[in-house]
Amino acid sequence: MVRDYVAFIRAENVKHHRNNKLTHLIRFFGTEMVLGKDAIRETSKRDRSEVPGFFKGRLFADVSAGAVQKMIDGLASGMKNKRNYRNTFHALFEFALKRNHYTAINFRYPNPMSALPTYHKRNGEIIYLNEGQIDEVLHILEQSPQIRLAAALMIHAGLRRSEALWLRCQDVSADLKFLSVVDKTDERRNVESSLKTGGRSVPILPPLRAILEPYLAVPGASWLCHSPEGYQWDGDNFGARHRKSLASAGLSHTCL
Repeated sequence: MVRDYVAFIRAENVKHHRNNKLTHLIRFFGTEMVLGKDAIRETSKRDRSEVPGFFKGRLFADVSAGAVQKMIDGLASGMKNKRNYRNTFHALFEFALKRNHYTAINFRYPNPMSALPTYHKRNGEIIYLNEGQIDEVLHILEQSPQIRLAAALMIHAGLRRSEALWLRCQDVSADLKFLSVVDKTDERRNVESSLKTGGRSVPILPPLRAILEPYLAVPGASWLCHSPEGYQWDGDNFGARHRKSLASAGLSHTCL
């Protein structure tokens, strides 16, 4: 079974990905089971014949999620590398199921590697700005009206960066009472937005209205928070400019 999967890896993966997956399999199964006694040792400079493997059984059915997790948890590496190990073993069992090399025991979760942790890095703790800090941020950004408005939209309307940058002036109600957050298309780049929360109306609170009203009084581009050239602002470029503006005042806040 493992040899069949190795043959599949060799045919379907470029060298870099192939070597990474072989390294994962060798660490668990050992060199001989994965590559064979006379195979060329292509995944590392060190002698692979000395790798006995974490797994001591002979049957593929004996490969349990618990054993794989124990091996992964023992790695002295970061979450990204551990996640790559998980993906390799999940793909191994998907291959086995499709080739009828493995019979699922649990029909609801046919791939036993689904029980492995995701090994995704946990999000950091959210730190909310107090009223004084909000005033400080918006004061620092006064020289950059578009960046300041986007920051105000994220702070006072709770919008994501992408949602703020996808707003057009027409999405602001005439009476300045709400914003229409809906999917739309940037015709210039032929790109469509993809809102995670779907379309919705967001009330405009007094602190945001105080910034929005004088901003809209000055004619500008069709995009509400437009780039210096008048186009929709690329999220990464906006984020970099936002960080740079605040960093000059010694602040490390980001849009995310």
